[in-house]
Amino acid sequence: MVVLNLAVGLFLVSVASCRSITKRSCMYPIVAEAGDTCASLSTYWGITVDQFISYNPTIGPGCSPGVVAGREYCVEQDPAAITTTSRTSTVKFTA
Repeated sequence: MVVLNLAVGLFLVSVASCRSITKRSCMYPIVAEAGDTCASLSTYWGITVDQFISYNPTIGPGCSPGVVAGREYCVEQDPAAITTTSRTSTVKFTA
């Protein structure tokens, strides 16, 4: 049970960190509509699917789990905010 809590906690910390990074570095957020996909949004906004996925950390490889209507996505990243460094967070859980 502790291992499961740790895994869930790390996932939540990771998602929260990615969302805050995206909010700060996104120059142009949009709200998805019903029927939107990674490919349709990428084509409409003149970016590649790979760029769309990289701008939106909640979207995984192959556009998984997909675009959700009503959710905010980034279609233009602030070039000054893009870094190549990685960040690691440590969370300690006690039983």
